[in-house]
Formats: sequence, C-alpha cells, structure tokens
Amino acid sequence: MISVRKYLKLFIIKDINIILSKSGKNNIISIHDITHIKNFKSLKNFENETRTKKLKVTKGCINFTVEKCENDIYICCLFSNSIHILKHDKKIDNKFLTIKNISINNIVNSLCIIHSKISSFPKLVICYHDKVDLCDISQTKNNNIFINLNKKKNHEIFESIIKEECGKLIRAINFKENILICYEKKGIIVSSSNLNKEIKTILWKQDIVEAGIIYDEYVVVCSRSIIDVFDINTGKIVHVFETKKESNRLLSLLITDPENLFVIANDKGTNICSLIRISLT
Repeated sequence: MISVRKYLKLFIIKDINIILSKSGKNNIISIHDITHIKNFKSLKNFENETRTKKLKVTKGCINFTVEKCENDIYICCLFSNSIHILKHDKKIDNKFLTIKNISINNIVNSLCIIHSKISSFPKLVICYHDKVDLCDISQTKNNNIFINLNKKKNHEIFESIIKEECGKLIRAINFKENILICYEKKGIIVSSSNLNKEIKTILWKQDIVEAGIIYDEYVVVCSRSIIDVFDINTGKIVHVFETKKESNRLLSLLITDPENLFVIANDKGTNICSLIRISLT
C-alpha cells in the first residue's frame, strides 16, 4: 500500500511523466508529477513525493478518459449534463487548458478523439446507448467555447449515426483514423469523414457487453461468459477465452493494453469478485 487515500480512478501518462487521479467528495481530477518519484517505503508517500495539482474545472466529474491524437494529449471529462475537453499545453509543464464544453442530455457510454487525414481538426466521438455523435473540437481563439448539440444553429458541427437493427450500442473506438462502432450484435467500421459510409462489418458470435482494441489490429469483445478476440482486417476469431460450462461466473472487460487483458469475474449470487490477468505476450 502506498496511500491511505481512496482513489476512484488512476491513469498514468508516460509521455509527460504524470499520473491523473480522481478522488475526494467533489470527484476532482488531480495531476501527480512523477518525474522525480522515489521508492515508496511508507503510507502516504504517494501524495508527499508527487507534486499534486488539482484541475478545478473538473470538480464534479463523473468519469474521464485520456486520449492521444497525433502528438497531442486530451482529457475528456464527463459530467451529468456536459463534456469538457482539456488539452495539454506543451509550453507549460503539467498544464491542461479547456478547449471545449459540450452540453448533453443523455447518458454517455464512451468517448474518444480521432484525427483524420481528410480533416485537419480532431473530432470527439460521443457514444450514447442509441446513437453516435461526431463533434468538431478544433481549437479556436475562444478556447472556452460552449456548444449545445441540441440547438439547430450548431447542427453543422456534428454528425450522427443511428442503427436500431444492430442492438444496443456498446462503445465507439478509434481505429486507424476511422471509427469502430461496437453494437451488441455486430461491429461496424465507418469513415471518420462520413458516418454513413460503412467500410467493414464484423458479426459477433453472441451479444456483447464490452469491447476494446489491442495491438491496433484486434478487437476484444466480451459477452457474459466468453471473451472473443477478432482480427479486424479479416473479421475472424483468432482466440477465445471462456469460463467453464458449469461455472456461474459473469465476465466483464476491465482494461485492454498492448500486453495484457484485465477481466473481472463475478460469481452469481455472491459478492465474490476475481481479477484475471491474461498475458498477450
């Protein structure tokens, strides 16, 4: 143990030697500088040995994701009725500037940022339970610009895609400058410059509850008892992880990274939960 503080989320950004944390009764995001970090030998050393800076604009944040686009780093902060986009200022250490505030009125499943060669500006992909919005987040002179997606005058800055026949929308993921939209029953790759232009469709073997990309070439999809790994280019399964048939475990995908999968297994009818690490190397 390196701290007695209750953290709700931690995320390390190795490129700039910082850790982002979300904690406290106000659910605020803090920046921890780990440039000169030492070995932890006692409790509370994490807070003492990392220069901590609170991002006050993130007060009340429900969740956040870190997105890397080209050479830029963004923090997408989700609030109950808005999304705040912060961009790393390369000129000042550990400085993030708010470049967009976007109002929302529905529950958001996932957020990601893409950058297409066709468009010179990054775009935010907002995934709801029934549609995907694509919003231009180009930096303007007024960095703190507020956008309301529900007003007609702002319709030119975003596109939407709705496909009711594919089941519940699970997640939208950045895939090689395009977007992999994962539904319960299938995955559809669409062009980032035109959401209605379908590039490829992948049919899942069963309804899924979560998805993630590994090695930039494979999509990991998780159902209640099986995790399938698909080659995105061929649309075929290359590996299957599943629980024993007599098992009452429910699986859920926690983290995907280039080397590992982290899966949570919950035993039905109990409070027992197991963390499973699957090595990909």
